[in-house]
Amino acid sequence: AVDLAVDKLEDQIRRQKTRLSRRHRDKLSINFAEAVSAEASKVKEVPVRTKTIVAQKMMLDEAIIQMEMLGHSFFIYTDEETEEIAVVYKRLAGGYGLLETAKEA
Repeated sequence: AVDLAVDKLEDQIRRQKTRLSRRHRDKLSINFAEAVSAEASKVKEVPVRTKTIVAQKMMLDEAIIQMEMLGHSFFIYTDEETEEIAVVYKRLAGGYGLLETAKEA
């Protein structure tokens, strides 16, 4: 008898939940769309500082020295060996990281 009562209650809960979700579905999608457009407008208002640099040709160790001397967390340069743009950066865990660019095939 208890099992039947529990089954009936579960069915009622499931039906009520379905009704609620159907009733609020349209409102939720409209609110979400408004929130997304509001976020997009906020992003557009952020000023972006642009800086143009000349990536000098040098070796990796020279780039690390330059980065340390400037006190920056990264340094962009042209690798002498590959003649491609590269970025050396300080890793949070310690040491350095290197980002190399390649042309698409």
